[in-house]
Amino acid sequence: MKIDKRRAQSMIELAVLIIVISAGLIGISIYLKRSLQGRLRGVADDIGEQYSPTHTFSNTTVSAEVDTTTIIEVEGKDTEAKSTATTNTDETQTRTSTERVTGYEDEKLFP
Repeated sequence: MKIDKRRAQSMIELAVLIIVISAGLIGISIYLKRSLQGRLRGVADDIGEQYSPTHTFSNTTVSAEVDTTTIIEVEGKDTEAKSTATTNTDETQTRTSTERVTGYEDEKLFP
């Protein structure tokens, strides 16, 4: 059971090559993770900066129109009188809103 020297050398070269490639992939994965985390952090910061209490102005107008009709019907006399009350209400509500963010004219929010 002799192993040929050339075959043994080829196996050792292959093992060293696999170890070098594995070490390279492990080493680069750390930098890839950091790069992705940095990009995600940057995007999250951009989203968070879009609202600022000192730079955001909003105006909301609410108008309502209510129409109420009450009908009371009385039947009978004195102690045997029955009354029925019917109330119809129609309500329409309109809401108009505007919002303006200032102070970000010079910044590029979407590069």
